[in-house]
Amino acid sequence: MRTRYLVAVFFTLVLTALSAQRRGEMPPSLVYQSTVARKLPPVEKLPVAFDVQKLRAEDVELEKMAFPFRVAKIIPTAFSVENSGEWTTLPNGQRIWRLEIEAPDATAVSLLYDRFIIPPGGKLYMYGAEGKEAITYTNADNPKKEEYSTEYIPGDKLCLEYAEPLSASASNERPQIEITGVAYAYKDVMTIIASKLAAPGNEGSSASCEININCDDGADWQVHKKSVASFVIVLGKDQYICSGAVVNNELQDLTPYFLTAYHCGGEASAAELNQWQFYFHWERTGCANSSPLAEYKMLTGASKLVGLPEYGASDGLLLKLNESIPRDWDVYYSGWDRRNEATDEGVGIHHPKGDVKKISTYINKPITTTVNWGDGKGGDGAHWEVRFSKGILEGGSSGSPLYNSDQRIFGTATAISTLLSCSRPNESTFYGKLSWHWDQSPDPTQHMRLYLDPNNSGVEYIDGTFGDDSQAAFTAKTDLYAMELVAFTNCSRGDIDTYHWDFPGGTPNQYTGENPPLISYNTEGTYTATLTVKKGNDVRSTYQLPIRVTLKQNYCPQTPVSIGTGAGGTSQFPLGIGNGSSLYRQALSDAIYTAGELGISAECILTDIEWTAASEMTDARSMSIYLVETDATEFVSSSMWTNE
Repeated sequence: MRTRYLVAVFFTLVLTALSAQRRGEMPPSLVYQSTVARKLPPVEKLPVAFDVQKLRAEDVELEKMAFPFRVAKIIPTAFSVENSGEWTTLPNGQRIWRLEIEAPDATAVSLLYDRFIIPPGGKLYMYGAEGKEAITYTNADNPKKEEYSTEYIPGDKLCLEYAEPLSASASNERPQIEITGVAYAYKDVMTIIASKLAAPGNEGSSASCEININCDDGADWQVHKKSVASFVIVLGKDQYICSGAVVNNELQDLTPYFLTAYHCGGEASAAELNQWQFYFHWERTGCANSSPLAEYKMLTGASKLVGLPEYGASDGLLLKLNESIPRDWDVYYSGWDRRNEATDEGVGIHHPKGDVKKISTYINKPITTTVNWGDGKGGDGAHWEVRFSKGILEGGSSGSPLYNSDQRIFGTATAISTLLSCSRPNESTFYGKLSWHWDQSPDPTQHMRLYLDPNNSGVEYIDGTFGDDSQAAFTAKTDLYAMELVAFTNCSRGDIDTYHWDFPGGTPNQYTGENPPLISYNTEGTYTATLTVKKGNDVRSTYQLPIRVTLKQNYCPQTPVSIGTGAGGTSQFPLGIGNGSSLYRQALSDAIYTAGELGISAECILTDIEWTAASEMTDARSMSIYLVETDATEFVSSSMWTNE
């Protein structure tokens, strides 16, 4: 069976709604346009060393082989504040730096950075040749202070304008801007999308049988849709778009995990991942395409946690976004079901061809399958085969979530049959199984379980959350040896006054406070550690975690080891000499014994020490034994020993 990947052109999204949360502020140079316009710096005109028509012809052949849809070439550059652009002082005394870049005949232009740091109080504006609706960046952007990317600007020219703060107390340090690449969009579709898609009534770029998420089919999925996002991929010298979803984890601590497909840039470098862009709430506000576009939100950058290739595995990719998702963005953290089970009904929510959010519905239970790529296969039984009754998946739907009837994610979109179309909507669609993503890779570091269930609690499914309520949570090592000390790390969130911990079988067995001390368990068994959080007298949440304690095997020497030599004289203590008192004698060791000399390894636990007097004594005696973990090789008079 021939299949094709679902990666597609991204400009549908990027060019029609440029960072709505950052638009509308006028750059300072445009305020003083009459005096500044005559002083524009020279334009940096990029050399175009490729033949666009040849690229188009190559794309046709690549698409036949299921390659992603190529839409742009990245032209290497080396522009910075130090070597490009021009500084100008405005009539109000404010200093600005401007740089204009031209990519001849491009339909859109975007910038990639090795360094992107805006000083506190400063602002960077970006706008097209006409100076309409600049996008504004501040010190709050790019919190990792590493590689970065900025949105596409329609047309073949863009202007950057950095404005130093006017406040005397603000920092006047220069921005660190190093532009190392310009993405040159060369497809004709760019101009069409940029000028028409945002207008009410436009059908968008996806197929006519696609169903907007706010139609009746999506009525029961209005919460879960808020998890699904469209994202722009930087990979090599090309860019694509895929879909994915923010997912909850067993701690419910709102870590921004993002679940998608490996073929959606799973081989990208860490630097490229920092330049990816994630768009939430990209949808029509109503069912019809005549309804307005919703205001979307965008974050930039991610890091890869787990990558499971399409060959020999399940085509899964788990990312962590570089920034926490602001609570007021109304983004939902979807629940999931890791069981290798499907339900009779469910939906896929996705962004076909980068279009606004759509929903597809199935009414027949998905079946287990092994995907055949033609030149290789996926993991055995690693995929679900789904046949939708309404709506289809297209390029750009890759990585999108498959929800079961319990409204939990159990798969990620991988591929579709080449026969799938609006006229043949029941052809096969394939999703990588979450049950395979979970722990089936032969490489134990590539198990999504490590992040979605960090305590290894064994939970099989969880529901989603907005994170509105207070939530108790903690992490700890769950498999211990007796007498091992364990740290409990508090991960609770919300409005909490009181934290109460219970450690049955542990020492101490209770604690009240945010961060408990180290806890030890001395007896083999399974114990349940519990954290209860309160607001006033009201219990807001309780979190429990099983702690399994075992005895270390072979941790004592098989044969007892005798240490010490009798002190001689009148001493009745084999380890050392007396202190001369007729009523009290103190045993002092005449040597330090290493673990090796005691016949135990560094990982062993010493459990029994016996002391034998040289002769039987009729009066009561007591003896204290002091053990210290130390690298010391000899006693000195100033040594201070404590009873360990």
